[in-house]
Amino acid sequence: MGRASLESVDLKLGRAKDHFYSVTEEIHKFQTDPESYRLTLERQPNRGGVCKVTDVQMPPIKLGLLIGECVHQYRSALDHLLFQLVLANCRGRPSARAERRAEFPIFDSGPKFRGKRKRKGVPSTGSGRAKIQDIAPSAQAVIERLQPYHRRKNPRALSLRQLQELSNIDKHRLLHVTYSAFRGSTFDFQTRNVRAIDGFHFKAGALKRNAVIAAWQVVPIDPRLGTDVQMKAEILTDITFSKTSPARSVRGKSVAKTLYDIGAFIASDVLPPLCDALGLSSQFKPGKLIDVEAIPVEERDAVAEQVRIENLKA
Repeated sequence: MGRASLESVDLKLGRAKDHFYSVTEEIHKFQTDPESYRLTLERQPNRGGVCKVTDVQMPPIKLGLLIGECVHQYRSALDHLLFQLVLANCRGRPSARAERRAEFPIFDSGPKFRGKRKRKGVPSTGSGRAKIQDIAPSAQAVIERLQPYHRRKNPRALSLRQLQELSNIDKHRLLHVTYSAFRGSTFDFQTRNVRAIDGFHFKAGALKRNAVIAAWQVVPIDPRLGTDVQMKAEILTDITFSKTSPARSVRGKSVAKTLYDIGAFIASDVLPPLCDALGLSSQFKPGKLIDVEAIPVEERDAVAEQVRIENLKA
């Protein structure tokens, strides 16, 4: 069987990174498609106006496939890492039973992770403890601390719950459904007989047909004359998971940011202590799994805010 190695773990994470870049590329392609949405300007009574979405397209189903491929490699890398911990803790080849139950546990409940002890202290089948019983106690303690049910102490641990839900749904049930949302905008007004545009407010949220994204009132220079307002609007969109997604932990959340955060948690919180337990070093430095600078500039601009670019350089 050979000695423990991080080769397959690093290869899996490298492939996940490639898929992440493919996801951002597909998002950028959709965001910059002039047919992805249409806006109209409508006048309202009392010299008011609104900007409304008149048509919007769903993101391509291919995006759901790419999300699943990225998630699969993340999840698989964790299982490979767990198996290397099994190898490091056994003499010779692991037993067939140890190989079958070796799986990186992800539990949202402490009692379910711990399970019930059988006679002679053997953990119950299917529990988190059963999955890690063949690795060193120090590594078991690390994995237990990383569980999502500890997210009050470590909010970033939510990433593992998101990973587990996304992985299970993609493997067994559905491709992930995504929607467009708008998170910002620029408005350029050209006016006639207008002293001021008053009460302007922008409404962020789901990008859906007939949604009002901005509203305002016009103050005329000469109230006896009519006013005219022409507007050019450009909105900043995001691609989010469906608000009815079976993966409850990602409902309405940014696709790019969610996938980035999962990778960042693996690189910063999972790999370092478990690599120390193996006495090995990963090619990925803490927090540096995904490098925004490696994304082509035109795509990087479209996802910079979603993945919190200011944190990537910390």
